[in-house]
Amino acid sequence: MVEYAGDRWPLTAGQLGIWNAQLLEPHSAAYNIAEYVEFRGPLDVDTFLSALCRLVEEADLAQVRFEIADDGSVTQRFAPDPQWRPVLVDLRGEAEPQAAAEAWMRDDVRRPVDLLKGPLFTQALLVVGDSRSLWYQRVHHIIGDGYSGSLMVARCAQIYTALTRGTPAEEGAFPAFRSAVPCRGPGPTCSTRVWSSARPVWPASSTCRGRDWPAATSAALD
Repeated sequence: MVEYAGDRWPLTAGQLGIWNAQLLEPHSAAYNIAEYVEFRGPLDVDTFLSALCRLVEEADLAQVRFEIADDGSVTQRFAPDPQWRPVLVDLRGEAEPQAAAEAWMRDDVRRPVDLLKGPLFTQALLVVGDSRSLWYQRVHHIIGDGYSGSLMVARCAQIYTALTRGTPAEEGAFPAFRSAVPCRGPGPTCSTRVWSSARPVWPASSTCRGRDWPAATSAALD
């Protein structure tokens, strides 16, 4: 377990390496990693956005804030943003909604991140048709990786399923980053491929299961 003092935590060795690399190249987006999942079929948009809000509330990685201590060292704390909301982009009016969505996602993943100011992640739903939408996730590698990305997909499916059925979502199902203890669990039926501004960082594919998740596939951006 990572040692900490009060509500400030030191960076792990891996995080510190990424921190220093980003400082050396502040205009680089090489550590941005992202994926999108394409939904085909009926998706309750309001319920899905509510599921994303619940997901971000649960996920430690979405609450990380970096600060410079008095001695010049960098620390991190966990501070949820009560004003955070997922991004909803309706592109159905575009001549080529899919191309417009991919351009929007590429623009986001290629944007350098200020580790002190953020935002360190993006959660967005891009609507490209009456029965087609893309769930886009982008995270800086200092707070997330392929494993955490697959967990986010699985947990969101669990929450969405519970909300659509009107049943309680299992509490405490999302692992705590601050405990540094990995865990695994079931999730929605989906298949994802991932891409980044420079190179793939997340696994080429991941599969999870859940009955109320819409039909989903994904494709990597060129």
